[in-house]
Amino acid sequence: HTSNIKLKKSPMSGYGGQSAPLNGSAPAGNPWLNYYQQWSERTPYVTRTSTISMVVLYLMSFLFPLDAYLGNMPFFTVRHFEIYRLLLSPLVGNSILSIIIILLSYPATAQKMEYSSGSGAFLSLLLMLTVVTNIFFALLCYILYLFNVFAEAIFWRSSGFFTTLFSLITIECMMNPDAPRRLMFIPVDIPSKYFPLALYALFSIFGGPELSFLVSIFVGYLYCKGQLDRLKPTSYQLEQLEATGAGPGGY
Repeated sequence: HTSNIKLKKSPMSGYGGQSAPLNGSAPAGNPWLNYYQQWSERTPYVTRTSTISMVVLYLMSFLFPLDAYLGNMPFFTVRHFEIYRLLLSPLVGNSILSIIIILLSYPATAQKMEYSSGSGAFLSLLLMLTVVTNIFFALLCYILYLFNVFAEAIFWRSSGFFTTLFSLITIECMMNPDAPRRLMFIPVDIPSKYFPLALYALFSIFGGPELSFLVSIFVGYLYCKGQLDRLKPTSYQLEQLEATGAGPGGY
């Protein structure tokens, strides 16, 4: 006679002879999604949010001329008082090459600074450097226009995240100003305090001089000399900002 045989599922295998994971973990999914999740877990809040915002807005720039609407051009910023450009211009105007360089350099630098100071303090630093750099740039261009030194200066534009990143690089370099650094393929040790200027010179050789980058470096030096201390938020203001979830607890 024929006996009834029930197929039982072994704890070590599936019905089709497929082995289940020995450690009980889920099967590996999309590697890109896994990498993003791991990056998100180890990257603090402000660094993560600013990086994602730059990439998203870069992709949106294929559909909308965001640089024209948000870039810091003195004609609009000063004459038409479109002051929102002072804050938003670093998020637009990034090329594919600049996005790649930013993704390779910014998260590591920003992550270290954010972990050491807290997300609230780092966010306030980013905002202060961005606004001060753009104000200096807009005023300088407008003065050059008014005195007819460069009549076209009123239409010069400051946009792209390098207008903030150069300030961050300067601040990081000035933490240990005499330490030697190497600039990519150049086999020469450069004191850290001069490294931002050497980097600017390299950028100028390959992409032409950018006034906004030079202003950004100047603002970074001002910050390190304590000239912008009065613009820093108080401890109480930072505590309030941290309480909103942008602090170490909001990583």
